[in-house]
Amino acid sequence: IVIPDLAMMRFIVNDDAGKMIGQRIIPMESIQSGYRFISLRNEFNMPIGMASIFVKIEVKDYIPSEMADFANALVDPIAHLSKDDLMKRREDMLTTLVDQEDER
Repeated sequence: IVIPDLAMMRFIVNDDAGKMIGQRIIPMESIQSGYRFISLRNEFNMPIGMASIFVKIEVKDYIPSEMADFANALVDPIAHLSKDDLMKRREDMLTTLVDQEDER
């Protein structure tokens, strides 16, 4: 889901003939992991008495395999820098610090 604020999930219950018995449309941002009762509504989105379904929801983050390294680098950027890169950055920072002290 690219924009969770705009995403919706629709649950539909059909009978054996394929006719819709009830449905429910829920914004993705309000869906949480766990066991939930979801009350059903008709095709006009009006409540259907006590009709509900019992579901188990698992919310997980999906990261395509080609983006896994990028996601890991965002979580822990220092772990993904090479030792040479870290040493160069350290030297640059020390040089900048020394230059600033010399200017005073």
